[in-house]
Amino acid sequence: MRKTKEIFLNCGANVASTVNLFRETYPDAKDYIIHSFEIDAGLRPYFAYYQDKGHTLHCPVGVADMDGNMTAYNAGVWFPGKVNVGRDMEWVGGNLLVSGKEGVDKQDGSGGTLSRHDVIPTVDLSEWIQRNTNKEDYVILKLDVEGADYGIVRKMLRDGTFARIDKFYWKHHAWQPLGEISEEKKKIMNALAKELTDIFTWSGETKQFEDFDVVNLPTISDDTPGSEGQTINSCDVIDEKTVVSLVIEVGMNAKRARKLIAK
Repeated sequence: MRKTKEIFLNCGANVASTVNLFRETYPDAKDYIIHSFEIDAGLRPYFAYYQDKGHTLHCPVGVADMDGNMTAYNAGVWFPGKVNVGRDMEWVGGNLLVSGKEGVDKQDGSGGTLSRHDVIPTVDLSEWIQRNTNKEDYVILKLDVEGADYGIVRKMLRDGTFARIDKFYWKHHAWQPLGEISEEKKKIMNALAKELTDIFTWSGETKQFEDFDVVNLPTISDDTPGSEGQTINSCDVIDEKTVVSLVIEVGMNAKRARKLIAK
């Protein structure tokens, strides 16, 4: 029997923020094979650090509901300092679908926010998963592709591909006037709810995912003195042992706090 693999599919990879979040905070992340799909070739340098045997970058490659070629609408003028305040992300990223004046292309670069147009290959994500995973594998799918996601989900439902997905993180864009009409989006959501009992959110740019606290359960032993929220401001003796409470203030950075405590 073929050995079970652990696979993380990062669809809509942007500036590698999701890879970073997964590698640093997800349990046993080092054991996962990671595939990142990104449509903007200009973002490739962000993944240089992760190009090892555990990570494969597909860029520029878009995920869709069919194989082929599509126009990627990317940021017309980009530079490393062009980021949202407090967020680790490119200003607007790129889309395979655009609305209004977003994709207007002007030669002087002064067009819409997505004025750089590049023809890129797309892969049928449903078929790709069936070709590149086995039923015995543990597969996590993170899908954040700005409106093209509903067509992908519908194709996966039609093909029975969700039978291979063990956990689904989906940033669905119900509010965007892109892709499917509102009623069709509702139908897809209802069909998916019958297939999967849990759908979680993931936001690489804000460094959080919905079940973070569930998959990162505390490892404090049951016999540890004190209780959550209790502050001990003096040395106490419990069962002939001196108990000291150590408080370290690290601000609001939970990731840094966990690293510090682990050391």
